[in-house]
Amino acid sequence: MADSTRQEIDQGTGISELPRIGRLVRDDRGRIGRYMGRGGPYAILRPVGGGKEWEANPESVEPLTDAEALSVEVREANTRSDRRQV
Repeated sequence: MADSTRQEIDQGTGISELPRIGRLVRDDRGRIGRYMGRGGPYAILRPVGGGKEWEANPESVEPLTDAEALSVEVREANTRSDRRQV
């Protein structure tokens, strides 16, 4: 866990536990991305396959289960493989 994240928890921001940076998470709109840290009052998420980051309410961000994360990672690996074969 990054020092700034640890400090946010220690200072009682109301967020009980933040995911580790790079962890796959789901926001309140059902979008899946990698947790990249905090930007002001927001959680910063990046699409799994790359692209523009977006902001989400940190209280609505939940880590994927290990099974869900594995499924997303395999799907992304297959997509990358398909792009190389064309």
